[in-house]
Amino acid sequence: MFDAVNAALALLLFVAGLIAILVIGYLVTNNKLKPPFLRPATILWHGFIGLYLLLVLVVIGYAVNESGWIPRTREVLVWVKAQHWMAGEIKTCESPRSSNEEKEIRALVCDEENLEHHVLTVKFWGPINADRTKQWKCTREQEALTCKLQ
Repeated sequence: MFDAVNAALALLLFVAGLIAILVIGYLVTNNKLKPPFLRPATILWHGFIGLYLLLVLVVIGYAVNESGWIPRTREVLVWVKAQHWMAGEIKTCESPRSSNEEKEIRALVCDEENLEHHVLTVKFWGPINADRTKQWKCTREQEALTCKLQ
């Protein structure tokens, strides 16, 4: 989980990397270094730029992955009375918090009474980690469900 401490550390590393790139870039591009130091500083500057861009891409990839912009399809246990849910109908479902061994959602509860369970293919729009109980707005399709985090 990406908590406040990790976010602060990531921001600190981001700023420190940016400062290092700017300082070394200034020294290299303005010829402030003498020849024995100029070549290693130039190589170091190019390496910093490459690593910095890679870090930025990784952070952006993580943010997009956790944002729910990319759907994830999983087969999960869905507790619902099938006769009470028509194709195209929208219901609010809940994914219960799981134990530490289970990292992803394993079940959805969509009906409080007359429960029967079905294993269905569900397309999730949102993070599917089971760290807490989540509310989903689910639409029934012919063969599957599409659920968006509320």
